[in-house]
Amino acid sequence: MTSGNYFASLTLPLALICIGATLSVSSMREGSQVAFSASSMKMVILPVLSTIAAWLMGFSGSQLGLLFLFFASPTAAASFVMVKAINGNVALAANIIAITTLMASLTVTLGIFALRLVGWI
Repeated sequence: MTSGNYFASLTLPLALICIGATLSVSSMREGSQVAFSASSMKMVILPVLSTIAAWLMGFSGSQLGLLFLFFASPTAAASFVMVKAINGNVALAANIIAITTLMASLTVTLGIFALRLVGWI
């Protein structure tokens, strides 16, 4: 393996370590309204609207389920690195990543259940 491959394989673990180091309960309390509203938009509103739009366009079955999973995925850890690179609000980015990751287990499960309940997948 070359040194480039070693470096590439370390990027995600390093990003997760940086996110963990940035998280704090006090920053989550201070920026909680923005973080929770952004996370709700990402994990609830976007998947619902995009899935309904895809169904109206004729998607069904596994294609519709995959589109739902695509839009219901939590925020990527790589976004933290991008926010840090542009000197953005890294605490807010870390909070959004953490909240959407925690919300994903509930929202994805409920979303797949709802899609199966209505017979769309």
